[in-house]
Amino acid sequence: MNEVPGPGGPVAGGETASIARAAVEDALRAGGLERDDPAARVHAAASLLAALDDVLGETVRDANEEGLSWADIGRLTGITKQAAHARFSAARAPGRHGLPRPAGRGPAPAAPVDRSPARHIAAAAPRGCLTIAPSDAVTRRLKASEIVARDVVHHIVTQGLSPGDGLPGEAAMLSLYGVSRESLREGLRLLEVQGLITIRRGPRGGPVVGTVDPANLGRICTLYFHLAGATYDELFKAWVLCEAILAEHAARNPDSAARAAAMAPYLAQSAHEAPAELEQFVHTHTRFHAAVAALADNRVLELILQTTGKVVSRHAAVTEDPRELRDMIADDHLKLAKAIAAGHGNRAAAIAEEHSAVLARYCRDHMGGRAHDYIEWE
Repeated sequence: MNEVPGPGGPVAGGETASIARAAVEDALRAGGLERDDPAARVHAAASLLAALDDVLGETVRDANEEGLSWADIGRLTGITKQAAHARFSAARAPGRHGLPRPAGRGPAPAAPVDRSPARHIAAAAPRGCLTIAPSDAVTRRLKASEIVARDVVHHIVTQGLSPGDGLPGEAAMLSLYGVSRESLREGLRLLEVQGLITIRRGPRGGPVVGTVDPANLGRICTLYFHLAGATYDELFKAWVLCEAILAEHAARNPDSAARAAAMAPYLAQSAHEAPAELEQFVHTHTRFHAAVAALADNRVLELILQTTGKVVSRHAAVTEDPRELRDMIADDHLKLAKAIAAGHGNRAAAIAEEHSAVLARYCRDHMGGRAHDYIEWE
């Protein structure tokens, strides 16, 4: 195979720009749009860019089928191998990038409706990943180890145990649950990896009650996200939605005293004095989001919707330095705390959405092409 050039090969620079400008002029004429209209020029250029993006995707997929590696494709397009695979491997639906016509230019043609059954069952996964699809998981019987894990959770709840409290030893559990030592240990490992229990080592060790931390659920979710081909860009979009939902529910909590008490620490001047050390800085601000989520007064939402934020926080703590935005974060948290304490649901949702969108843009800007990488617990 011939040597693969880098980005900006034989057709680059001024020649490419001239071709692009000519194409915009052609798009204006074809659409009957006025060149003097700035909105028309922007629309024509954006539509051309969307069409080129689709052409690029088709060209890349054809080249890959003909033997061009994802590493070479990444070098040619100026992104990483994994980002190239995430961006180009799945075929895109026609019209995905379609843009509305400028005001006063008449209605845009209706987009074709894809009525194929497969389209409505599941979206195609990128190559090498798995399609999100149903299996027998809903109906299959629990394994012995899963039954052990379930029964240990029942024991913790019925006995009113708290984090740090000890659980029965192995001999007592073997007698209590009537399973093999292998199944018992596997069941305990299931709980340990989720952070629901910890196992103390040594002669006076044994299982101990852990915590219900959405971060542990988020860590497990990243395995599903990665295998399904979900990208950081998708994570950030989901996070913005989740934060807005939690903030609105928190502000609409009918217990005004509970809202005031939960937000009081974040209304004080000391709340602006975030720790200088990165780990403590992240912990301080994740505690604020946990307080907001708890006010949503729905434990399912509190757990599920926080998982995206925990994954984002982990990514930010490992790969970025959110302390660069400390003033903005403190100001937004103060505004959000005031809106929630006052019971202003719409305002709380708007503040949370804007706040998380700014942080998401910060992460995207720092990631560059890696925003198309598959999600990992880094």
